[in-house]
Amino acid sequence: NDVQRNAAYDIALRRACQGAGGKVVLDIGSGSGLLAMLAAQGGAAQVYTVEANPDYAKVAAEIVELNGLTPKITVLNTLSTKLAVQGSEQASKGERRTIPRKADVLVAEIIGTLLLSESQLDYIEEARNRLLAPGGTIIPASGRQYITLIEMPLLQRVTQVEEYNGLNLRPFNQLRDTASLSFSKVFGFHLRNAPYTELSPKISVQEVDFYTTTASSLPSKRTFRVRMRQAGVVHAALATWAISTTRGDPACATAPRPLADPALACPQTLRDRAPCADRRRRSPRTPGNIPILSATTRG
Repeated sequence: NDVQRNAAYDIALRRACQGAGGKVVLDIGSGSGLLAMLAAQGGAAQVYTVEANPDYAKVAAEIVELNGLTPKITVLNTLSTKLAVQGSEQASKGERRTIPRKADVLVAEIIGTLLLSESQLDYIEEARNRLLAPGGTIIPASGRQYITLIEMPLLQRVTQVEEYNGLNLRPFNQLRDTASLSFSKVFGFHLRNAPYTELSPKISVQEVDFYTTTASSLPSKRTFRVRMRQAGVVHAALATWAISTTRGDPACATAPRPLADPALACPQTLRDRAPCADRRRRSPRTPGNIPILSATTRG
């Protein structure tokens, strides 16, 4: 139902799949099979889409067949890391599913509420080195993770206790979780209709070029000095991201505003009363590489 994101990928795939000879597309993370079908509609000669979850793979194959695209799309129930090109050294070991040749287009939409929280870079890096033809296209081309420090009294009210019936409960607040990222909807509201003030500018804490960036090159910790826009109390760090489907061409983002259709807003994440994001080191399927922030109020 994410119309903005779907449209961005659709346009990028149509551009990438044009040309003589017919393009081969590799889609990492089939899900419903939507991106694979958009590639087929966009002119791809053949699409190979990989899905590790057997139930998802089965349903994706059913959807592909329902839409009459089975001749163009092959759904493979495997990880891209276990896929090999026919005739390659990996294929000769006989332990991997294979595709006839390297792909001309590599597409992946395994992005969570954080840009790299579902190991998007890890899978793209591995696939581009083994499964993408020289000069091939990667979608998305790049992405940025942002943090904005916000003041939000509503969040403070719903995440702390004060008193009830004359009983002082304030000491219990020392056990508040200030280290986890949470969907704003967990607290019963969406940021597009809840008042808050951006105390800092939107801070780009990590930029990724999916053509060249390696997971090992990303720092586990970075410190930023931030010039605040105005005085206030930092109740949370708002985490959003933006991707470009082609180099230098912003495509879609999860920022609460502006939105073409607010009813279809992407979820945002908050870190309660702490101007930083998840500190855990990067590992597959866990959020990582989101730098620590140091906020100041100069000027």
